[in-house]
Formats: sequence, C-alpha cells, structure tokens
Amino acid sequence: MKERVDQWRFALEGDDDHAIRRQLHSLAWNVASFRCFVQAVRQHPGAEQGAAPLNTNMFWMLHDGFWATTFLSIRRMVDPSPFTGPRGVFSLRSVLDDIRRHQPQLTRQVFVEVVSGLPYDPVPVEKAYWDYVFQQPAGGAFYVPRELDADPIHSRHAQFDVLSGTTPETRRPDDLVRPDVFDRLAARLDRANAIKDHVDTRYAHAATPDSRKNRGLETWNLGEAEEALANLAQTAELISRWFVYGGMGDVLPTPQFDQFEHLDNPWMPHGDMTPLHESWQAFAELSAQWPMIGDDEL
Repeated sequence: MKERVDQWRFALEGDDDHAIRRQLHSLAWNVASFRCFVQAVRQHPGAEQGAAPLNTNMFWMLHDGFWATTFLSIRRMVDPSPFTGPRGVFSLRSVLDDIRRHQPQLTRQVFVEVVSGLPYDPVPVEKAYWDYVFQQPAGGAFYVPRELDADPIHSRHAQFDVLSGTTPETRRPDDLVRPDVFDRLAARLDRANAIKDHVDTRYAHAATPDSRKNRGLETWNLGEAEEALANLAQTAELISRWFVYGGMGDVLPTPQFDQFEHLDNPWMPHGDMTPLHESWQAFAELSAQWPMIGDDEL
C-alpha cells in the first residue's frame, strides 16, 4: 500500500503542475484577482452612472477569460477519468475513486503505520518519553525528540474512530473505513455536476441546442464561484488529511511581489491609437483572404 499512498500524495500535494494543490492555488489566485478587477470597476468615477471605466473590448476579454478559466478549472478537478493508465488524470474524483477501490486494504493499521508513518501502539512511545524525561537534569528546559511524541498516534486513531464508526474500546487493527465516508466525499464533488455539464456543452464541445438543453448553468456569479472553490478546497483537505496524512493549507498563495503594480498606469499613455488600428486592420485583411480558398487548393 505504501507505493499507492505515495501516488495519491503526489497527485494531491506533489510538485507536478497538475497536482490538486497547484490547481487550487491557481483557481484561488484567479478568483482573488477577479474580485479586485470587479472592485476596480466599481471604484471608477462615474461607474454608478453607467460610464464604462475600461475599453469594452478589453473588459469582455478579461471577463470571458476569467469565467472560461474558472469553469474549466473546476471541471478538471471533478474529472471522472481514471487515476492511472494512458488516460489517467489528477482530479479529486479520480483520486477519491482510486482510494475507494482500495478500501479493503485501508485498515486501521495501514492508516496509522503506512499512511502516517507512525507506530501503531502509543504505549511504548509514551514509556520511552517518560524514560527520556527522567534522564534530563532537573529544573531546566530540554528538547524532546519528535519520535517520542505519542500525540500524533492518538490523533490518528481518533480520526480512524470517526472514519470507521468505532470507539477506543472497540478498536481493532483490521477496522475499515465505512463506505458512506466515500459516498459523502463523492456527494461533495457532485455539487459541481452542473458546472461539469456547462463546460462539456459550452467549452469542451460545441453542443447543439438539443444536446445542451437543460444542461449547464443559466446564471452564475462570483459568489457562487467562491462557494465552489471553498467546497473543492475543503474536500481536498479532508482527502489529503485522512488518506495521505497531509493537507492543502492556505489555497491562496501569498504574493511574493506587488500584485497591483502598474495598475494605475494607462494602457496607452500617449493616447495615440494608430498602432492599434494598424494591427487590427492588418489582421482583418489577412483573415478576409481565408474564405477565398480555391476549389483546387484542397
């Protein structure tokens, strides 16, 4: 099981660009940035009177780009594709499904010893701790080696009591995670099904009117995007905490630079739009030639 647990850990917390933690970081950063963009629009003088604070073309590029990226990011994290194999993906759904398949091997003993890397029995650790304490000079502070701390062992057993529906009095090394734990985690991911359908019919595929009928979202706003992100972050935290002895931490990265630098600068400080018009016209002339393909150019 150790090799499989390491694979789950890498998918959730590894340094791969597609690891779940990195996906959450990217999504949280984009949501935070778009919140600031919305605030900037609202702060613009005349915004209350309907004056456009930004060029309409650029405004909709930013708007549409954010929502497309957000929808696709959420869709990726609930992708039901397999975890391994030639079409394997790193998604919360794929990792959860793979963990569920290994439920018969996820005993209490594996949970404590293999997943957590801790001794199963805290009693010898506690004895070693007190033996160490009594060997230290009286009246002064001293360092306690990490391996003499039995609290993590007690905590993991307490967690598994919750997951297995047992008590400290009924614990057994072969206790298993209750199947409904996986059902409830999957139900959290199911909350994104409407987003998945929306992406499948509007972004990943150009669905026909009939095939996209009653599928996807009629309306969606920034608050709902934040709720979806919170749900994914919390679900990822539980899966990581329980099954790889890790955690997601703060999903919004701390900026290592001034993320608002140059926002107070105009895009065209000199006001000369001639280069922009020329660039637009050059592409217009180029694209106008494309439909002129001859029948013999196939």
